[in-house]
Amino acid sequence: MIVQDRLIAVKNQIGYLLKIYSRKRQFDYVVRPSLPIEGRSIQELRELKFWVGSAEAGYNFNLDETIVIFRAVFDIVAHVESIRHTPAASTEPLQEPMIDLEPPDEVIQRTLKEIVFSPPA
Repeated sequence: MIVQDRLIAVKNQIGYLLKIYSRKRQFDYVVRPSLPIEGRSIQELRELKFWVGSAEAGYNFNLDETIVIFRAVFDIVAHVESIRHTPAASTEPLQEPMIDLEPPDEVIQRTLKEIVFSPPA
């Protein structure tokens, strides 16, 4: 798929996961790697596919796309939660997340620690 198609797929998945979060007020997602991820380097993880979605529906993404999706979702939810607990923060506009389909390794490592993975398919 060309980059524009992948970018659209990533943005759609971010919206889908945020819609689920807004309905349930909790994270309810599934991330299922194609193979076990324990002990694999980032380079090895880049060769895997990750099924990202909910119990109802999902799509396959590569590692970088998966990280971009969850980094955006986690950052947006953190912003929304801060508004909820800090009235002054509600005046700060929510910025559309920067979407770089090639996130740096530091962002990948940090985000991998935050994602709850399901067992491989």
